[in-house]
Amino acid sequence: MIRTALLPSVCAGLLLLASVQADTVYRWVDAQGHVHYSQTPPANSKAKAKAVDITPPPPDQTSLDQTQDMEQAVTDRQQAQQALAAKAKQEADKKAQKQKACEAARQRVQRYDEVNRVAHKDKDGNVVYSSGDDLVKLRQQAQEQADKICAAADSG
Repeated sequence: MIRTALLPSVCAGLLLLASVQADTVYRWVDAQGHVHYSQTPPANSKAKAKAVDITPPPPDQTSLDQTQDMEQAVTDRQQAQQALAAKAKQEADKKAQKQKACEAARQRVQRYDEVNRVAHKDKDGNVVYSSGDDLVKLRQQAQEQADKICAAADSG
C-alpha cells in the first residue's frame, strides 16, 4: 500500500527530472526511408534533421487533484485498518484478562477444597460439603463468584 501512495509522487518527480535533463532530439529519415532519432544531428549533410521537443507538459490541475485524492484514500484506508487492528487487539486483551480472572477464581475455589477440606467425595464420586460450617459458605460464595466471572469470560 505504501508503494501505491508513493507512485504518483515518484512519477511526478521522474517527469520533472526528465524535463530538467532533456536534450534536443533530432529526427531524420535516411535514404532507405527509415526514421532515426538521436541526440546528435546526422553526420552527412544530405539528411534533413528536425529538432523534436520532448519536454513533457506540466500536469493539469485535474490530474494533480485526482492524485491527491488517491493518496488521501490510501492514507484513510491505512488508518482505518490500523484502527480496526487496535480495536481487535484491545478486545483480545480484554478477553484474555477475563479468562485470567476466571482461572484465578477457579483456583480460589480449588484452594478452599484443598486447604480447608471443606468438600470431599462420597463413595459414588459426588462432592459432599460439611454442613453448618462457615468455610462451606465461603467456598460456596467463591464457587458462585467463579461461575459468574467465568460466564462473563465465556460470553466474550
